[in-house]
Amino acid sequence: MGVRDRAEYAEDEYHTWANENLTSNPHEYIDVLGCFLDIKPEDIFTQETFKKYCSIIGMNHWHYKKAFPCSFGDESPLDPVDISRLQRIGNMLIEEYRKEKYCTIMDSKQQLDDQIRSIINKVQTNETKI
Repeated sequence: MGVRDRAEYAEDEYHTWANENLTSNPHEYIDVLGCFLDIKPEDIFTQETFKKYCSIIGMNHWHYKKAFPCSFGDESPLDPVDISRLQRIGNMLIEEYRKEKYCTIMDSKQQLDDQIRSIINKVQTNETKI
């Protein structure tokens, strides 16, 4: 098995794991997102936590679609931009961590916490629509 084949296999294996571990309802969605509030950035990048982080943050659209059976629009507590922003900030935190830029890591983490709080607030405010 070549390097490319191993990389593709690992990616397929990860996506299978992520798909099997999607949040199944709005309350679980909030709980899993909330786990990343106020956690130190370096704690995110431990192996098991990072795997969960990549799943809920990086593939948030998958989690959202499973947890909320409605489509985006009047019935949805979130707009697509809420999820896109979460994913963008989450990816930005990963990149800044790789560069080891402490000030931008902390800024990215604060933006991530703010976005998670915003999403949780929107979901909780609109629970009657769910």
